[in-house]
Amino acid sequence: ISKASIINSMNTLVDQGILGYRDATGLGGYHRIYYPLMDESGCATFLVKMMIESMVRDFPEESRVVLDEFK
Repeated sequence: ISKASIINSMNTLVDQGILGYRDATGLGGYHRIYYPLMDESGCATFLVKMMIESMVRDFPEESRVVLDEFK
């Protein structure tokens, strides 16, 4: 995995509100220090909600059938 791939993934998590960051300086110039904005339970709830929203958007009828089974 390249350094750029990791940075892009971390920045996506920042955009989604899962991680925060602060800028710092050190050897090599400026860099980001990342920290969690959610606890484990909050993150799991967020990810499940995102997956369900994606499934309902992409497969509306099939998703409704399956979600009705959980009621």
